[in-house]
Amino acid sequence: MTTTSRLSSEQSRIYTPARLELEFSPAKWHADREETLERHHHQGVESTRHWKANLDVRYGDGPLQTLDLFPGPHAQSPCCVVLHGGFWRISDKAALNFIGGFLRSRGLAAVVANFDLCPTVTIDTIVDEVRELLDWVAINGVEVGIAPERLLLFGHATGAHLAAMALLQNTKSEPANWQSKIVGSFLLSGLYDLRQAPNLSVNSILKLDNVSALRNSPLFHHDFHTRAPVIIAAAQLETAEFQAQSKDMAARLRDYGTTVREFTVAGAGHFSILDAILEPDCTAMCSFVDLAFSEADDV
Repeated sequence: MTTTSRLSSEQSRIYTPARLELEFSPAKWHADREETLERHHHQGVESTRHWKANLDVRYGDGPLQTLDLFPGPHAQSPCCVVLHGGFWRISDKAALNFIGGFLRSRGLAAVVANFDLCPTVTIDTIVDEVRELLDWVAINGVEVGIAPERLLLFGHATGAHLAAMALLQNTKSEPANWQSKIVGSFLLSGLYDLRQAPNLSVNSILKLDNVSALRNSPLFHHDFHTRAPVIIAAAQLETAEFQAQSKDMAARLRDYGTTVREFTVAGAGHFSILDAILEPDCTAMCSFVDLAFSEADDV
Protein backbone atom coordinates (compact mmCIF):
# COMPACT_ATOMS: atom_id res chain seq x y z
CA MET A 1 0.00 0.00 0.00
CA THR A 2 1.30 3.43 -0.85
CA THR A 3 1.22 6.35 1.54
CA THR A 4 -1.28 9.20 1.42
CA SER A 5 1.30 11.95 0.98
CA ARG A 6 0.06 12.65 -2.54
CA LEU A 7 -3.46 13.45 -1.35
CA SER A 8 -4.30 17.12 -1.66
CA SER A 9 -6.14 16.95 1.67
CA GLU A 10 -3.08 15.72 3.57
CA GLN A 11 -2.67 19.38 4.46
CA SER A 12 -6.03 21.11 4.88
CA ARG A 13 -6.84 23.69 2.26
CA ILE A 14 -6.65 27.15 3.75
CA TYR A 15 -9.73 29.38 3.58
CA THR A 16 -10.83 32.61 5.14
CA PRO A 17 -13.67 32.02 7.65
CA ALA A 18 -16.26 33.31 5.19
CA ARG A 19 -14.93 31.17 2.36
CA LEU A 20 -14.77 28.12 4.61
CA GLU A 21 -18.50 28.48 5.30
CA LEU A 22 -19.22 28.70 1.59
CA GLU A 23 -17.02 25.76 0.58
CA PHE A 24 -18.76 23.45 3.05
CA SER A 25 -22.31 24.79 2.60
CA PRO A 26 -24.00 23.63 -0.63
CA ALA A 27 -27.23 25.32 0.41
CA LYS A 28 -25.44 28.69 0.20
CA TRP A 29 -23.81 27.77 -3.11
CA HIS A 30 -26.81 26.44 -5.03
CA ALA A 31 -29.91 28.62 -5.31
CA ASP A 32 -31.92 25.68 -6.71
CA ARG A 33 -31.84 23.75 -3.44
CA GLU A 34 -35.42 24.25 -2.23
CA GLU A 35 -37.00 23.76 -5.64
CA THR A 36 -34.95 20.62 -6.28
CA LEU A 37 -35.67 19.08 -2.88
CA GLU A 38 -39.39 19.72 -3.23
CA ARG A 39 -39.40 18.00 -6.63
CA HIS A 40 -37.49 15.04 -5.24
CA HIS A 41 -39.96 14.73 -2.38
CA HIS A 42 -42.94 14.57 -4.77
CA GLN A 43 -41.12 12.05 -6.96
CA GLY A 44 -40.45 9.96 -3.88
CA VAL A 45 -44.11 9.91 -2.88
CA GLU A 46 -45.00 8.63 -6.35
CA SER A 47 -42.22 6.04 -6.20
CA THR A 48 -43.41 4.60 -2.88
CA ARG A 49 -46.94 4.33 -4.24
CA HIS A 50 -45.98 2.83 -7.58
CA TRP A 51 -43.64 0.21 -6.12
CA LYS A 52 -45.78 -0.48 -3.02
CA ALA A 53 -42.93 0.31 -0.66
CA ASN A 54 -43.16 -0.90 2.92
CA LEU A 55 -42.79 2.34 4.90
CA ASP A 56 -41.35 3.17 8.31
CA VAL A 57 -39.99 -0.26 9.17
CA ARG A 58 -38.07 -0.03 12.44
CA TYR A 59 -34.47 -1.30 12.52
CA GLY A 60 -33.29 0.16 15.84
CA ASP A 61 -34.42 1.80 19.04
CA GLY A 62 -33.46 5.38 18.14
CA PRO A 63 -36.41 7.72 17.48
CA LEU A 64 -35.55 8.08 13.79
CA GLN A 65 -34.23 4.57 13.11
CA THR A 66 -36.73 3.56 10.43
CA LEU A 67 -36.46 2.55 6.79
CA ASP A 68 -38.60 2.39 3.68
CA LEU A 69 -38.29 -0.91 1.83
CA PHE A 70 -38.77 -1.25 -1.92
CA PRO A 71 -39.07 -5.02 -2.45
CA GLY A 72 -37.21 -6.35 -5.44
CA PRO A 73 -38.82 -8.11 -8.40
CA HIS A 74 -37.61 -11.50 -7.15
CA ALA A 75 -37.51 -13.15 -3.76
CA GLN A 76 -33.73 -12.78 -3.60
CA SER A 77 -33.05 -9.50 -5.42
CA PRO A 78 -29.79 -7.64 -4.77
CA CYS A 79 -30.39 -4.79 -2.34
CA CYS A 80 -29.08 -1.24 -2.28
CA VAL A 81 -29.03 0.68 1.02
CA VAL A 82 -29.60 4.40 0.37
CA LEU A 83 -28.38 7.09 2.81
CA HIS A 84 -29.54 10.70 2.66
CA GLY A 85 -27.49 13.83 3.21
CA GLY A 86 -28.31 16.95 5.21
CA PHE A 87 -25.02 17.61 7.05
CA TRP A 88 -25.90 15.01 9.71
CA ARG A 89 -28.55 17.37 11.14
CA ILE A 90 -31.53 17.67 8.74
CA SER A 91 -33.38 15.87 5.93
CA ASP A 92 -35.16 12.55 5.80
CA LYS A 93 -35.39 9.34 3.81
CA ALA A 94 -38.29 10.88 1.91
CA ALA A 95 -35.71 13.05 0.12
CA LEU A 96 -34.21 9.96 -1.57
CA ASN A 97 -37.17 7.63 -1.98
CA PHE A 98 -37.19 8.54 -5.65
CA ILE A 99 -33.71 6.96 -5.86
CA GLY A 100 -35.16 3.84 -4.24
CA GLY A 101 -37.87 3.79 -6.89
CA PHE A 102 -35.33 4.16 -9.67
CA LEU A 103 -33.25 1.27 -8.34
CA ARG A 104 -36.38 -0.86 -8.08
CA SER A 105 -37.12 -0.08 -11.74
CA ARG A 106 -33.68 -1.50 -12.55
CA GLY A 107 -34.35 -4.81 -10.83
CA LEU A 108 -32.95 -4.13 -7.35
CA ALA A 109 -34.53 -4.01 -3.95
CA ALA A 110 -33.83 -0.80 -2.08
CA VAL A 111 -33.72 0.23 1.56
CA VAL A 112 -33.92 4.00 2.07
CA ALA A 113 -33.04 4.79 5.65
CA ASN A 114 -33.42 7.38 8.36
CA PHE A 115 -31.05 7.70 11.29
CA ASP A 116 -30.93 9.96 14.29
CA LEU A 117 -29.49 13.42 13.75
CA CYS A 118 -27.29 15.96 15.48
CA PRO A 119 -27.53 17.50 18.03
CA THR A 120 -29.74 14.76 19.53
CA VAL A 121 -26.89 12.30 18.85
CA THR A 122 -23.28 12.61 17.75
CA ILE A 123 -21.84 11.73 14.35
CA ASP A 124 -20.21 8.71 16.04
CA THR A 125 -23.68 7.49 16.97
CA ILE A 126 -24.99 8.05 13.45
CA VAL A 127 -22.10 5.98 12.06
CA ASP A 128 -23.00 3.20 14.51
CA GLU A 129 -26.66 3.40 13.52
CA VAL A 130 -25.77 2.88 9.85
CA ARG A 131 -23.88 -0.27 10.86
CA GLU A 132 -26.93 -1.33 12.86
CA LEU A 133 -29.03 -0.74 9.73
CA LEU A 134 -26.76 -3.00 7.69
CA ASP A 135 -26.91 -5.63 10.44
CA TRP A 136 -30.71 -5.51 10.19
CA VAL A 137 -30.63 -5.94 6.41
CA ALA A 138 -28.25 -8.89 6.69
CA ILE A 139 -30.31 -10.60 9.39
CA ASN A 140 -33.79 -9.87 8.03
CA GLY A 141 -33.09 -9.72 4.31
CA VAL A 142 -34.37 -13.15 3.32
CA GLU A 143 -37.48 -12.67 5.41
CA VAL A 144 -38.36 -9.40 3.65
CA GLY A 145 -37.50 -10.63 0.16
CA ILE A 146 -34.01 -9.34 -0.57
CA ALA A 147 -30.64 -11.01 -1.08
CA PRO A 148 -28.42 -9.97 1.84
CA GLU A 149 -25.46 -11.72 0.22
CA ARG A 150 -25.48 -9.03 -2.52
CA LEU A 151 -25.55 -5.61 -0.90
CA LEU A 152 -24.77 -2.21 -2.35
CA LEU A 153 -24.37 1.18 -0.67
CA PHE A 154 -25.49 4.52 -2.08
CA GLY A 155 -24.97 7.80 -0.27
CA HIS A 156 -25.37 11.43 -1.25
CA ALA A 157 -23.50 14.29 0.45
CA THR A 158 -23.05 13.39 4.13
CA GLY A 159 -24.84 10.15 3.28
CA ALA A 160 -21.77 9.38 1.13
CA HIS A 161 -19.62 10.07 4.20
CA LEU A 162 -21.70 7.56 6.18
CA ALA A 163 -21.40 4.99 3.40
CA ALA A 164 -17.61 5.46 3.35
CA MET A 165 -17.50 5.02 7.13
CA ALA A 166 -19.45 1.78 6.74
CA LEU A 167 -16.66 0.46 4.53
CA LEU A 168 -14.29 0.66 7.50
CA GLN A 169 -13.67 -2.14 9.95
CA ASN A 170 -15.79 -1.74 13.07
CA THR A 171 -13.15 -1.87 15.79
CA LYS A 172 -15.83 -2.15 18.50
CA SER A 173 -16.82 -5.70 17.62
CA GLU A 174 -16.12 -8.66 15.41
CA PRO A 175 -16.55 -8.02 11.66
CA ALA A 176 -20.25 -7.85 10.83
CA ASN A 177 -21.68 -10.55 8.59
CA TRP A 178 -22.65 -7.98 5.96
CA GLN A 179 -19.15 -6.64 5.40
CA SER A 180 -18.09 -9.36 2.99
CA LYS A 181 -21.41 -9.16 1.14
CA ILE A 182 -21.04 -5.62 -0.22
CA VAL A 183 -20.56 -5.85 -3.99
CA GLY A 184 -20.32 -2.14 -4.73
CA SER A 185 -20.75 1.40 -3.41
CA PHE A 186 -21.68 4.74 -4.94
CA LEU A 187 -20.32 7.78 -3.09
CA LEU A 188 -21.95 10.88 -4.53
CA SER A 189 -20.83 14.44 -3.74
CA GLY A 190 -19.54 13.45 -0.33
CA LEU A 191 -17.35 14.80 2.47
CA TYR A 192 -14.57 12.53 3.66
CA ASP A 193 -12.25 14.92 5.54
CA LEU A 194 -13.98 16.53 8.52
CA ARG A 195 -10.94 18.16 10.08
CA GLN A 196 -12.15 21.67 9.31
CA ALA A 197 -15.71 21.03 10.49
CA PRO A 198 -15.01 22.24 14.07
CA ASN A 199 -14.41 25.70 12.55
CA LEU A 200 -17.83 25.86 10.85
CA SER A 201 -20.78 27.68 12.39
CA VAL A 202 -22.83 24.47 12.07
CA ASN A 203 -20.49 22.85 14.59
CA SER A 204 -22.65 24.34 17.32
CA ILE A 205 -24.97 21.49 16.30
CA LEU A 206 -22.43 18.86 15.24
CA LYS A 207 -20.23 19.36 18.34
CA LEU A 208 -17.08 17.95 16.74
CA ASP A 209 -13.66 18.52 18.24
CA ASN A 210 -10.34 17.85 16.53
CA VAL A 211 -10.23 14.25 17.77
CA SER A 212 -13.78 13.27 16.80
CA ALA A 213 -13.47 15.08 13.46
CA LEU A 214 -10.40 13.04 12.56
CA ARG A 215 -11.98 9.84 13.85
CA ASN A 216 -14.91 10.44 11.51
CA SER A 217 -12.79 11.29 8.47
CA PRO A 218 -12.69 8.13 6.33
CA LEU A 219 -10.01 9.71 4.17
CA PHE A 220 -7.47 9.10 6.93
CA HIS A 221 -8.40 5.54 7.88
CA HIS A 222 -6.39 2.53 6.76
CA ASP A 223 -8.77 -0.26 7.76
CA PHE A 224 -11.26 -0.65 4.93
CA HIS A 225 -12.83 -4.09 5.12
CA THR A 226 -13.82 -4.46 1.46
CA ARG A 227 -12.23 -4.07 -1.93
CA ALA A 228 -15.59 -4.24 -3.69
CA PRO A 229 -15.70 -1.62 -6.47
CA VAL A 230 -16.53 1.94 -5.52
CA ILE A 231 -17.93 4.62 -7.81
CA ILE A 232 -17.19 8.19 -6.75
CA ALA A 233 -18.82 11.14 -8.44
CA ALA A 234 -19.02 14.87 -7.88
CA ALA A 235 -20.91 17.59 -9.68
CA GLN A 236 -19.10 19.94 -12.03
CA LEU A 237 -20.66 22.90 -10.18
CA GLU A 238 -19.71 21.72 -6.68
CA THR A 239 -17.44 23.89 -4.56
CA ALA A 240 -13.73 23.24 -4.98
CA GLU A 241 -13.65 21.56 -1.56
CA PHE A 242 -16.32 19.01 -2.41
CA GLN A 243 -14.63 18.22 -5.72
CA ALA A 244 -11.20 17.85 -4.10
CA GLN A 245 -12.50 15.59 -1.35
CA SER A 246 -14.03 13.24 -3.92
CA LYS A 247 -10.70 13.01 -5.73
CA ASP A 248 -8.86 12.43 -2.47
CA MET A 249 -11.22 9.67 -1.38
CA ALA A 250 -10.79 7.93 -4.72
CA ALA A 251 -7.02 8.09 -4.28
CA ARG A 252 -7.23 6.71 -0.74
CA LEU A 253 -9.34 3.75 -1.84
CA ARG A 254 -7.00 3.03 -4.73
CA ASP A 255 -4.10 3.03 -2.28
CA TYR A 256 -5.93 0.31 -0.41
CA GLY A 257 -6.35 -1.74 -3.58
CA THR A 258 -10.00 -0.95 -4.31
CA THR A 259 -11.25 -0.67 -7.87
CA VAL A 260 -12.50 2.91 -8.20
CA ARG A 261 -14.27 4.67 -11.04
CA GLU A 262 -14.38 8.48 -10.83
CA PHE A 263 -16.88 10.74 -12.55
CA THR A 264 -17.52 14.45 -12.79
CA VAL A 265 -21.15 15.03 -13.73
CA ALA A 266 -21.21 17.86 -16.26
CA GLY A 267 -23.58 20.77 -15.72
CA ALA A 268 -24.84 19.47 -12.38
CA GLY A 269 -24.78 21.03 -8.93
CA HIS A 270 -24.76 19.46 -5.49
CA PHE A 271 -28.51 18.84 -5.50
CA SER A 272 -29.31 18.53 -9.21
CA ILE A 273 -26.68 15.80 -9.53
CA LEU A 274 -29.34 13.46 -8.18
CA ASP A 275 -31.40 14.18 -11.30
CA ALA A 276 -28.42 13.90 -13.62
CA ILE A 277 -27.41 10.42 -12.49
CA LEU A 278 -30.87 9.09 -13.34
CA GLU A 279 -30.59 10.09 -16.98
CA PRO A 280 -30.49 6.99 -19.24
CA ASP A 281 -27.00 7.84 -20.52
CA CYS A 282 -25.40 8.35 -17.09
CA THR A 283 -22.40 6.03 -17.13
CA ALA A 284 -21.85 6.35 -13.39
CA MET A 285 -25.27 5.03 -12.42
CA CYS A 286 -25.28 2.39 -15.16
CA SER A 287 -21.93 1.14 -13.87
CA PHE A 288 -23.27 1.04 -10.32
CA VAL A 289 -26.40 -0.94 -11.21
CA ASP A 290 -24.26 -3.38 -13.19
CA LEU A 291 -22.33 -4.19 -10.01
CA ALA A 292 -25.48 -5.67 -8.49
CA PHE A 293 -25.63 -8.36 -11.16
CA SER A 294 -21.94 -8.90 -11.94
CA GLU A 295 -20.13 -11.99 -10.83
CA ALA A 296 -17.17 -11.39 -8.57
CA ASP A 297 -14.70 -12.24 -11.32
CA ASP A 298 -16.30 -9.63 -13.60
CA VAL A 299 -15.90 -6.56 -11.36
